Formats: sequence, C-alpha cells, structure tokens
Amino acid sequence: APARSACASSPVSPFTINSASSATLRPPPAAFQGRYCSLGWRPRTPQGLLVAQWRAHTGPATALAISRDHSVLASGGADGVVRLWPTAGLRREMVHSAAAAKALDGGQPVICLAAWGGTVGGAHRLAAGGRGGSLHLLEVGQGGISATSSTAPDGGPAVEGGSQDALLALSALELAVAGEALLVVADARGRIRGVDLRAPPGQRIAWDLRVDPHLGLPRCLAAHAAAPACWLAAGTTRGHCLLWDLRFAVRAASWCAAPGEAAVSSLLPVAGGRPGAAPMVLAGTSANEVRGFDLGNPDPPLCLRLGARDSPRTAESSSCESAAAAPAPAPQADGPGVGFGPARHRVSALVSPPDGSFVVSAGTDGYVRCWDPAAPEQSHVVAGPGADVPPVFQGTTVPSAGRGTPPVIELWEVVPQPSRRPTAAHHRAAAQRASEAVAHHPAVLDMVFTSVPHGMLATAAADGSIKVFV
Repeated sequence: APARSACASSPVSPFTINSASSATLRPPPAAFQGRYCSLGWRPRTPQGLLVAQWRAHTGPATALAISRDHSVLASGGADGVVRLWPTAGLRREMVHSAAAAKALDGGQPVICLAAWGGTVGGAHRLAAGGRGGSLHLLEVGQGGISATSSTAPDGGPAVEGGSQDALLALSALELAVAGEALLVVADARGRIRGVDLRAPPGQRIAWDLRVDPHLGLPRCLAAHAAAPACWLAAGTTRGHCLLWDLRFAVRAASWCAAPGEAAVSSLLPVAGGRPGAAPMVLAGTSANEVRGFDLGNPDPPLCLRLGARDSPRTAESSSCESAAAAPAPAPQADGPGVGFGPARHRVSALVSPPDGSFVVSAGTDGYVRCWDPAAPEQSHVVAGPGADVPPVFQGTTVPSAGRGTPPVIELWEVVPQPSRRPTAAHHRAAAQRASEAVAHHPAVLDMVFTSVPHGMLATAAADGSIKVFV
C-alpha cells in the first residue's frame, strides 16, 4: 500500500519512542524552532543595518543555534569550540565576549548544532556534532557550559571514527516534558536516527531511517512537530528531498528538489499562508537557488523558485568554505562526496516568518537576500560585498502544469546593464569597494533569527565572524 501522506489531516497520536515507552512532542512556540519564531517578530523585512560584528572563532564559524527563549545564541566553529553569546546586549554593546565556551573532546570541528530547553526554571541544552561521529551534549547553567556526555548517538561509548562517521545535521524536537528533547541526527553513512536522551545508554535510538545511496547523503534536516502531523524532511547531496511521517516512521514522499547535479544545502519548513493551507518546505541548493514545494500533494510539486545571480567562486571563498565543510565520505557511499562542488555558490541558510510572506537566504557568495514573492520590487540585498551596479528583482508566475498542481512563482535577481560607459574614476571607486568588501563579507555559512531584544538576523561567516543585522 502506498505510504500515507505526512500532511494529511488526522488526529494527533502519541509519538512512539520504542516498544516500552512513548512521549508527546511539544509544538514549537507558534513557529518552527531554530530558524524562525513569531515571538516578538513583526512580519517586516530586514533592512540590512549592521548593528554588531565580532570575531567569534579562530577558524570559520560553521554553525549557529538559538535557544527556545531566544536569550542565548550558540556558535560552533572549525576550531572545535562552542561559544555562547547573550542576545540581550547584541545591539547596544560595542565589545562582545562569550558568556561561556567549551572545546569539544579531541578538538574536532563543529559541523552542526541544535539547542533546546531554556524554559522557565530550566537550563539551556545544546548538542554538537563533529567529524568524528560523536554526539556532544552540553548543558548551560549559571556556572557556564558543562559537558554532560560525549557519546555515540545511541548512548554508547564515544569512538572517534573516520570521516564516514561524521554527523552532518542535527535537529531538536522538544518533548512535552520540560527540558527534554528528541534529537534527529543525520550522518555520513546515510542514516537519520531519532535519539531519545531519556533512554539508558545503548537504547536511545527511537528510529533508524536510511537514505538509499543513489540518492546521496542527508545534508540538512527540517522537522515539524505541531498538529496534525509530525514530519521530517531531509535534503541530500544529490539534490533529492525525502519526507517521513514520524508518527509511523514511514517515508511519505521522495522527489528531486535541485536542478542538474546540485545538492540540497539547506531546508526550511513554512506554514501555509492561509488557514487550512498545506505547509511548504523551502530547499536551498548549491545552484544558488531556493525552491519551494507544496507538501499537500503526495508528489510535492514545485510552487516557488528564487534564483540568485550566478557568480563564480573565488579561490579565497573556496578555501575558507572547504575548511568548514564536512569531509568526504567513503567513495561507495556517495560519488561526489558530501561537499557541494567547486563551481557555484550554495544557499547555506534560510529564514522566514511563520506565514512565509518573505524569505531571507544566506549564501557562500557572501550575500544575504530578502525575497518578497508577492511584491518582487520590494526584494533587496540585506548585506553582501556590493556590486558596481545594484541588482534588481524580477518576478513572474508560470501557469500550472496540470490539474491539482499550483502555479510556480518565480523571482530572479538580475544585474542590469549600465546605461553609460563607466569612467576611470568610476572603475577605481568600484575596485576599492570590492577590495574592502572581500575582507568584510566572506562566505556566510549559517544564519538564525533572534527576537531578543528586537528582531535581528545573526550570520556566521567563513572568517570566524558573527554579524547581526536588523
């Protein structure tokens, strides 16, 4: 029988952890945890005002996570250190120092981070994944960061494996029990596992999902635990998206989400913009595009396409990103490896308000862009190296390809041709701006939204810096 759609309307059922226990997942606060939150965020587009920046890591800053109450920003870097930054002072303070820092065992570079907890009276908790395959669990209290454990995902002893054991992506689904979470862990062996931290060591695996090798490796995750369904989407290094219904641990859909040989480099779930509308998942690709898919259909159709202008990667951006990227797995697991290829830039992170009225994307080309599909002329570059000629955004709607499929909204970033021949002085000024921009706007590797004290975007860059924009 065909798998049941994860988005079909059905009563909420308890989430089965294993044969002996069950738990109820806690819905995020009016939105999806980690990438956006409606708490204090009025749906307005960011204007690109830089309010804070500092050097957070000695190597590339590879991952960001925000606590449930948005009071703590966590960053992880290729230097193998996790640092915490209070968000309350990001906008008003001139000098920023980490409230706490913790080096991972063995100094392995941080590839992914997840945060949960932070409820009233509860501690903030973090999970960090690195190249060795160990899952590092950290707790944040009054005295700073304490490492509660460094284990294999199943809770067994930590064994530093090779690159084929690297943890590639993390996501936290909070349980109804305060301070507890179910971790979703993807690794370079093609496994996506649910980790119940309440279970005894060796028995923590709630489910073990496998990605077929010909589809690539799971590189990014998007999980949604609110009613009526609990579902998980994964994007792979070979451009596929897979959707699972977590209530039954069955795969509900699989489709090609990226053009050509591009990889899916980031995912973001977005609620339907109107009552009763099906949710949508946004997929950022290594072709510098964002594609949106309607999950109300068993075969999710393309309904949104956002295309950034193509710019070749420089040697500097390629070397910075390669220092932060996950290692290549064994050849039999994935031919091109877990990287994203040297030719084009990728969309590294996505942020959107709960209604999906606009989308903010960050990429390895150093740009942060705000897309408004309903009003293309309102789309703009939030931050980036700059250009001789500012880009413009042009939108169009492609009619539906068939019955039951929505029209495709397309929005493209275009650089217009200059109206007159530039002068020598103009060339010198443009070259000066470009030289300053390369040092100031390196590849953006991750991005999150924080609503404390005001709505702000925080980006992590390949030069180890964190920048905050409003």
